This record gives sequence, structure tokens and C-alpha cells, in this order.
Amino acid sequence: EWNVIATAPRIRLLKELGREQTIDPESEAKLLAIGKQPMKDVLIVTQDTGLRPEEAFRIRVENIDWNRLVIFNPHGKRRASRRHIPISRRCSSC
Repeated sequence: EWNVIATAPRIRLLKELGREQTIDPESEAKLLAIGKQPMKDVLIVTQDTGLRPEEAFRIRVENIDWNRLVIFNPHGKRRASRRHIPISRRCSSC
């Protein structure tokens, strides 16, 4: 617009590597042994429900149906992520 740059510069971006990590039962036990609240509850909820950590952090009491033992995830990354998730027996004691 101001004719200051003759051509737009080409910027090469580094290739992003996907973040994939799973927590095996042994690692989970170690984390639960040293973790403090609320981290313990978040770990149990994310492990047992498959929620992303940011989804677990956004859970509110009004999203939990204790009669049906489900959590409604209203803030999913995708439309399919906005769903009811069953609460495991471990989660129901959180």
C-alpha cells in the first residue's frame, strides 16, 4: 500500500512436531503419590475420561450430572468434543 517493500519476504517456518505423550499406570501412580490437590483430581479425570487438560480445568459443577454420572463438556475443541462423558468410579470420589 505504501510501496515501501517491493515484494513480500518469504519466511520459512520450522515443521511442527505433534505433542504425543501418554501416561502409563506406573507413571500415573508416581504422579498421584507426589501430586497435591487439585492436580490429583485433574489427573484422575483426564486419565479416566479422555478429556484434554484444558477441558478438565474448565469443568464446572453445573456440568456434572451426579444422578446419571456424566460430565458435559461444553468447551470441546471440536463440535464432536462437546458431549457427555461417563464418570468412572475413581472420578466420582474426586
